[in-house]
Amino acid sequence: MDARSLVIANPAAGDGRCARKLSELRAALDSAGVPYELCLTQSKGHAEVLVLDAVKGGKFSSVVIAGGDGTINESVQGLAGTDISLGVIPLGTGNDFVKMLNLPAGIPAQVDVALKGRVRSFDVGRLNERYFSTVVGIGFDAAVNQKHYDIKWLSGIPSYIMAIVLTMFSYTPKYMEVEISGPDGTPPDSFARDIHILTIGNGHTCGGGFIFTPGASCEDGELDLSVLEPITWLQLLWHLPKIFTGSLQTKAPHLASLRRFAKLKVVSIEPLPVHVDGELYRTDSLEHGIEVVPGAIKVMTPPVGIELTAPLGPTSP
Repeated sequence: MDARSLVIANPAAGDGRCARKLSELRAALDSAGVPYELCLTQSKGHAEVLVLDAVKGGKFSSVVIAGGDGTINESVQGLAGTDISLGVIPLGTGNDFVKMLNLPAGIPAQVDVALKGRVRSFDVGRLNERYFSTVVGIGFDAAVNQKHYDIKWLSGIPSYIMAIVLTMFSYTPKYMEVEISGPDGTPPDSFARDIHILTIGNGHTCGGGFIFTPGASCEDGELDLSVLEPITWLQLLWHLPKIFTGSLQTKAPHLASLRRFAKLKVVSIEPLPVHVDGELYRTDSLEHGIEVVPGAIKVMTPPVGIELTAPLGPTSP
């Protein structure tokens, strides 16, 4: 395997922010002194194809993603279970994955970490056949994601705000049967009821700043489960600041709970809205299996002496 890096940039990421930063990115890559090949994605799913081809071809020792969480998710589909490392230049909208990395500010410094940093093994999750790096959401937040895709007359943040407003007044909690296994030594458990949001976190945040799983860690061999009970839109607005600070479960335990698991199964009586790392997961299936895959990807992180971002709140029991 060559000591070359495949750099994949998604020009559409961050509502075009990545495209506007391409000149600065190329200059930083050239200055780093590491052989690389730069490819620009042409459409949704293109990064996944490029990474799968790179893995099969054996020409690259690392993949660097310049984009957002969706592009990272595509890359993980090919990188999981390989020794090819993943570096990230955060040029997306939410950038939830990199919130775990404690990256330095500025593209030149981030390129330096992506190409020359310390390699660490990160867990990923798997929803059915698809890997995720940071989060899976089932319920209201995924319905917002769906509404956002349906809105064609707005873009960017205004589109997300409008999607939240429209979904808030029309969404009803979904009945789910949930079976939980592990972690090791923990008795299996199950529950069945109407749920507003089921969040499975490998990382701290989702949606660019919503903190449903504040104690999640990408290196503990477990996933965190947050359950938000049925809630009115007025309650949701009232408790929103707690979600942004990661304190919802401690300050409103009657509405939200946390726990850890290794495997989980969700069964429903109707298709559920689901997102994977912020990307809509389209399926009519009434059953979903979710599990942790420990140490599945190699990630470039800051050098020794700079630790990963610590959990943002209490760990789940």
